[in-house]
Amino acid sequence: MGVSDNLPGILLCYAGIVSLIFAFIHHWRKSKGYVILLVSSIIGFIVFAILHNVLEAMGVEIIGAVFFLIALFVCPPAFFIGLVGTLITGSRK
Repeated sequence: MGVSDNLPGILLCYAGIVSLIFAFIHHWRKSKGYVILLVSSIIGFIVFAILHNVLEAMGVEIIGAVFFLIALFVCPPAFFIGLVGTLITGSRK
């Protein structure tokens, strides 16, 4: 059983992460916060992907899997929200 046959579950996971991010950022009105979210999601993706590879090579598979899931499920929705939020709040000026 792989993830290729569980598309609704993966989409539900992304929707949950987006809802969790929106719970913290719903009051932001300036683009500075969204830019910080955008940049930190890019940096976070790179850092967590590298940590995943390093820990997998060292044999610490459980923590490496956690970093993989963070890089895969948290950073892309945060990037998308940061990008859209930056574009929307930037167009208001």
